Amino acid sequence: MSFLKTTSSKKAVAGYRHSAEDAQENSVPLQREFVRAFAKKHNIEIIHEEADEGESGLTANRPGFRRLFDNWILNPDAPSFDYVLIYDVSRWGRFEDADEAGYYEFQCRQAGKQVIYARRGLPESEEQKGMFQVQTAFERWMSFQYVKKLSEDVIRGCLEISGQGYSVGGHAPYGMARMLLSAGDRKPIRIMKSGERKSVANERITFVPKGDQTTEVVKRIFSRFLAADSDINEIARELNEEEIPAANGGEWHRGKIYHILRNPTYKGTLI
Repeated sequence: MSFLKTTSSKKAVAGYRHSAEDAQENSVPLQREFVRAFAKKHNIEIIHEEADEGESGLTANRPGFRRLFDNWILNPDAPSFDYVLIYDVSRWGRFEDADEAGYYEFQCRQAGKQVIYARRGLPESEEQKGMFQVQTAFERWMSFQYVKKLSEDVIRGCLEISGQGYSVGGHAPYGMARMLLSAGDRKPIRIMKSGERKSVANERITFVPKGDQTTEVVKRIFSRFLAADSDINEIARELNEEEIPAANGGEWHRGKIYHILRNPTYKGTLI
């Protein structure tokens, strides 16, 4: 008989997490399916579930994680339950400080709840329970190392892409638009909408003139600045008198004009 099994049914709450960088096999639906099957096998009734979609495990400030603690684990008025079911150690969190992960698990024990990682199973004895604790400490360290390496790989990839002259994120400058380029020959595909992301990893994004009033304003700013009888304040005053909206809204002022004149994107350089 399992070390944690009893003749009566146990109750549990379950928590799931999937972040943007996680593989699809760690999706919340797949975690939920596995944990529910685990609970059924071991005669455990899941009375509540929380999930965090697209949330980093580097912090405990995740909506589902906080609700699990505030409304259930640490709430004396919550319905009685025995376990907190989690798919695996990495779903609990990828904390930089392993002691932080242990701190939240310790809070569960203080409240009389035991954290169970379903992928690992239930301990069969006190000795195995001790081995699980050692394994958990190691897996916590490995979870953060995974994020650290992933971060280094992302930075390296961004440097390589930007070194080739392509955008690695962010908004297009005033008067410019983001042009999507094909994965192979880097030919233009289309102008991207605000907030739109590329669907193919090998596609690239560059900035091109937007071709509307904002582009004409940029041309006008550079032309007027090069004229001997104009200065930045005068350019801003003229644009405001004509009620032309400034970059990011509001009125034009010296700072906004100066920002455009100093932006190397307008001469085809990406820094």
